[in-house]
Amino acid sequence: MSRSLLIASTLALVACSAEPQAMPAKPPKPEAPAPRTDGLLVAPGAIGPATTTTPFELTALKRLFPGSDVRAGTVSEEGFDMQVIFVTGPGDLKIEFYGDTGTLDRAFITGAAARGLKDETVGLRLSASDFRPGDCIEGAERLGDATICRRAGAPQLGYVFGSIRDADPVLQGFYWTADAS
Repeated sequence: MSRSLLIASTLALVACSAEPQAMPAKPPKPEAPAPRTDGLLVAPGAIGPATTTTPFELTALKRLFPGSDVRAGTVSEEGFDMQVIFVTGPGDLKIEFYGDTGTLDRAFITGAAARGLKDETVGLRLSASDFRPGDCIEGAERLGDATICRRAGAPQLGYVFGSIRDADPVLQGFYWTADAS
């Protein structure tokens, strides 16, 4: 027998006599993250506990946002004074509620405590979101230098990103309306 054939035969015998190696276990399948329960969910019909039927009143909002500073004020926009109720609370939460109809009809929400329908929070880059260019428009009036994105089926909730002219705008807050306009 040639020397190389002898070496090959010896290696084959060694391989056959070796203890079988156990197959490594498959890594466990990652579990889907649990839905968040922290922070204030901003959805088409509600901002946390406040809904489209909540009266535009200090007492109603104080009851819904215990532990927050709730106060009335006025905001001037385009030469008009509008009544507003400011809510500031934990987690840098800031909400401006408007209610021309007697109930809450508009709000602007900022701060790290607010989160969108898919757990989006202030500071999210537009490129990291799942919005497509057709979901976004350039803002107007107060939000004139912003990019407003909306999800199909949720026109009441606008995601307010930085300027549409920025390479990758950052989520600055949410604009909520009671109706789909």
